[in-house]
Amino acid sequence: MTTHLSQRGSLAAAGRPHQGTGTIAHEGLTVDKARVFSYTITRLGSDQGVVACLGAAWRRCSDFPVSGPGEPVSAQTRLRPTEGGGEDPPEAESFAKSSAEDAKRREMPPPASTNCSGCRNGCSHLFKGVARKLKILLIIPPYPVEEYPALATGPMYLAAVLMREGHDVEVLDLLVSEPTRHKVEETLGRCSPDLVGITCVTMTFPRAAEILGWVKESRPEVKTVVGGPHVSFAAERSLQECPAADIVVRGEGEETVAELAQVLSEDGDLSQVRGLSFRRDGAIHATQDRPLVAELDALPFPAWDKLPLARYRALRGKVGVLSSRGCPYGCIFCVGQRMVGRKGRFRSPDSVVDEMEWLASRGFSSIGIDDDLFTLRQGHVEAVCGEIRSRHLPITFHAFARVDTVDPQLLKTMKDAGCADILYGVESGCQEILDRIGKRISLEQVRRAVAMGKEAGISIFASFILGLPGETPETLRRTAEFARSLGCKYGFHLLSPFPGTRIRDEAQAFGISILTDRWDHYDANRVVTLTPHVIPEDIQEVLDRYDRDVATYCALQEEHVRLGIAPEQERHEVLTRRLKALAWEILRHDLLEKHGLVRGEMPREEALVALGRQLSQHLPFPLHRVQEGVEIWDEEGLLRCDRTNEGSRWRWASNEEIRVNTRPSD
Repeated sequence: MTTHLSQRGSLAAAGRPHQGTGTIAHEGLTVDKARVFSYTITRLGSDQGVVACLGAAWRRCSDFPVSGPGEPVSAQTRLRPTEGGGEDPPEAESFAKSSAEDAKRREMPPPASTNCSGCRNGCSHLFKGVARKLKILLIIPPYPVEEYPALATGPMYLAAVLMREGHDVEVLDLLVSEPTRHKVEETLGRCSPDLVGITCVTMTFPRAAEILGWVKESRPEVKTVVGGPHVSFAAERSLQECPAADIVVRGEGEETVAELAQVLSEDGDLSQVRGLSFRRDGAIHATQDRPLVAELDALPFPAWDKLPLARYRALRGKVGVLSSRGCPYGCIFCVGQRMVGRKGRFRSPDSVVDEMEWLASRGFSSIGIDDDLFTLRQGHVEAVCGEIRSRHLPITFHAFARVDTVDPQLLKTMKDAGCADILYGVESGCQEILDRIGKRISLEQVRRAVAMGKEAGISIFASFILGLPGETPETLRRTAEFARSLGCKYGFHLLSPFPGTRIRDEAQAFGISILTDRWDHYDANRVVTLTPHVIPEDIQEVLDRYDRDVATYCALQEEHVRLGIAPEQERHEVLTRRLKALAWEILRHDLLEKHGLVRGEMPREEALVALGRQLSQHLPFPLHRVQEGVEIWDEEGLLRCDRTNEGSRWRWASNEEIRVNTRPSD
């Protein structure tokens, strides 16, 4: 089971800029063409000489990036007049025409990480945003084996902010590759970073601490930073438990990391940066909390091109887009409200769908709207769905909702825009427990919401938490029976009292015993709490029954496929399940890198067959399953074959290569 529910949306949530916004990033120079009026150069002012120089550079540099990977410039973009209503500057017409032609030619903008290599205008001397440009390495830590990874959106938001500030950013993704010390040390040697950052949730904190230990042992002079919901609410303890971490970034990280990098580049005083906890003179210091980001559209899109996208597509990995932040419902087991606030803050629908469109152009056809509560504001949902329909995007999407925030018309609107799945947080099948935890829903509302979703043609997933306050063997039985009675997919998580949650801070008042603070056990799959009337065996009995039911369901699907009687949706589920399991084993052991060389000269088709045979020797799957997978990935353009003197070297396609091969994967 995926375990993000109680911490979802808090990994490092962020927003993006207005539709049509284009950011020109050139040797540390950043220009925002729409949000900053009159071609005002970000952080430099509106000097017309700078504008003219940049306009000339734009015309001369064919690879001059127009935006970050999630900052589309539509073909219809027209630069806006000055805030005071004046005329566009002389360069505006050519700029607008050039950006429109470029967007049309490439369909979507080039990545923010692309650097202009041919400009001879000397523009770099104009950049005054930072005292010096830092080299920054962001590390994506691995999840436990039970998890199927999603794209690490939080760090990519941070990468985009830092790149916009003019810093060099590299990302080491240990989530979809083998997480070895050698790989970390090799990366450190190659990029020589000034700053290394890592983001974690509670269950990944121990691995994050271990990885930072490798960093410090290899490069003790490098500043190390850790962020995310876990350390945000256990900052001092996290620094004590992770001696290799110099700094903790608390809460929403975008503005904090930008200011932190600025201060470090100037050898400034960390105590002037809000939202930090850090070591100094043998003590741990904490600055005041940073206010929430007020305007989500002012943030850049995540730097998706920093991730190995072909690997995630092979994994059928889910990619999440945030359309809002904030949740007014203070569930006792969730840190979301403390992380991103009670009040909803919403991105513009154009911006949300711009990002979806960019991801679709990279072959991602299933996109998650990762808001804590997408259905918080009905008008926002309708506007986003309307924008998706107007562009005829070849995608489906899934979202989180509460059963008391949907109605038949809203669900129909979502379905018409491509909504395939909705997850309802039901939590318990006992009304008295729902009342005790302040869920503010009824079991009858749950039944109605599930029925409405099914009627709309949307697949519903009901999520439950076992071990909540007041749990007894009887309430466990009733919850299991209620889940089975809904006629939809459902899953059980075990209560994990994450730092920052009311259930942890007020455990005694809620009648909860916390059994351990071994953080890697906080994966919502293991018993780490008990109530007075429940023992671990009671919970395990429910889970064993659930696991048997799931195994029976999957075996029945496999049999239907074998007999050729499975409907399309069932075939799709079986294939997706097979490909995920296969890709996960190949990726987390770097098997393609280790065994991707097929020796000898032979046609490409034969080399692909030979690749399947070689990989199967190191996998717990039959040869025909492995061959099925590599053939599908090859057809989708996710694999590349380089001819060498030794033979055929197979590898995952680069982001640039899958930009051409945009056949969507499901």
